[in-house]
Amino acid sequence: MPVNQKLIVGIEKLAEFANLFSEQKRFYYGLDNRDKSTWHITKLAERYNFKVNRKPIQWVKNYIDIGKDENIKLNHKIKKDNGGIFIEIPKCNFDVEITIDAIRLIKYFDTFALFSGDSDFSMLLRFLRGKGKKIILFYAGRISYSIENYADLLVNAQKIKSSICILKEIKKNPV
Repeated sequence: MPVNQKLIVGIEKLAEFANLFSEQKRFYYGLDNRDKSTWHITKLAERYNFKVNRKPIQWVKNYIDIGKDENIKLNHKIKKDNGGIFIEIPKCNFDVEITIDAIRLIKYFDTFALFSGDSDFSMLLRFLRGKGKKIILFYAGRISYSIENYADLLVNAQKIKSSICILKEIKKNPV
């Protein structure tokens, strides 16, 4: 991949992929109040008939020891306050929203597809399995053993990235 490009999930391609097995698609997205240029993603998802759920990202301070965490300098903007040196990590979980939607809409689907390997979903998946629902898990990297057992089909996201991803030019910051 060229240095001036990055691989991102293409909303149109994701919608086409999801349309292969679903009439209803839900899209959960954290809005970054510091970078409103990313907000267009939810509008694009709506244009491709996703039911969009959004909420603001929270920024969590993670205090670090520069001597021990030397490589952090390369990937994060380091800040300082009275508590010490820290980086900020974005946090925006949708576990509760996804769970509520799944239970609220349970009579409208036979198969539940989830793009996550997070063990926080184990109780939901156990509940859905108990109600006779089929479960497809799309995961990247590691998948939690506690949810792997509930899946009827496990799909490593690396195997579908050509179907849902696009190359995007990286904008260079003016010097």
